[in-house]
Amino acid sequence: MVYSYAAGIMGVKMKVSTIIITAFVLVGLLSSIGGAYYFYLQSNELLEDQVINNLEGRADLLENSIDRLIKAQGEKLKIAVKQSELTIEELKEIRDTQEEFYELFILDSNGLIIKSSDESQIGKNKSNDAYFTNVTDRIYLKPAYYSATTTKHSIAISFPFKEKTILVARIELDAFDDIIRSSSSSLGETGEVLLTYSDEKGLPVFFTERKFEEEALPAYELAQVILPINATLAGTEAVFFGLDYRGVPVISVTRYLDDIDVGLVVKIDSAEAFGLIQSHLVSTAIILIILISFIVSVFGFFITYLISNPIKKLTTEVNKISKG
Repeated sequence: MVYSYAAGIMGVKMKVSTIIITAFVLVGLLSSIGGAYYFYLQSNELLEDQVINNLEGRADLLENSIDRLIKAQGEKLKIAVKQSELTIEELKEIRDTQEEFYELFILDSNGLIIKSSDESQIGKNKSNDAYFTNVTDRIYLKPAYYSATTTKHSIAISFPFKEKTILVARIELDAFDDIIRSSSSSLGETGEVLLTYSDEKGLPVFFTERKFEEEALPAYELAQVILPINATLAGTEAVFFGLDYRGVPVISVTRYLDDIDVGLVVKIDSAEAFGLIQSHLVSTAIILIILISFIVSVFGFFITYLISNPIKKLTTEVNKISKG
């Protein structure tokens, strides 16, 4: 009878030990999974904020750089109109020394070109053009447009000159290429900067090189996609998670350059922005699960030892009694 009592105690000890160890293993596993998942979510959110902050900082820097470039050209034009006279040769000299200008010309009071750095333009009527009709006593900046006569994407700056004439300088939008190119090169393999304006039909016209031009979707497919570039041309400045002109998921930041009616998009593929780091986060989360489970399991074994040790002593005493 004493023997059966001792066996019963041993059975209780084994059951208690099993229950305690199992409970601690389950608690450790569940808590580690929960902790690792929370770590992943928080880290992923911080990563997303970091990517967005980087894109926004780049977009703001580009916007300021383009704004400074345009204002600098306006200042050059102000200096030019202070001269008492501008000959065709002087207009050509200004064009050749100021690389941003690709044409300078003077309009008379009727809007006719009377002098130009491109002599083939002399005599043409520009009386209906914005850079003639909108000039008052200050610089006028004509927003981005396509010039049919020069076949260039342009902006134009005009300023009143002497005897009711107007000095106009045309700037090809390629002048922004160096700024855009240097910024795109530091955005990774898939990052790029896009500049565009709306044509007469309201369709976006890209005047900067698209890095993945060959992968662009056909026009009829693009019409079904809400592109960030369409949003920025409507004056929206925001962060977008969506598709680009290739139909690829991207993170985009948009800015609207009101002075020249141009949309700016800074973007990078989501896969590149998050891919490698998310993979690292998953690996870290798995390591955390294993580590926390191991620590809790070891703690469980220790607690089991503390609880089962008195039972073991009791079993030993009972065995002694059973042996007489």
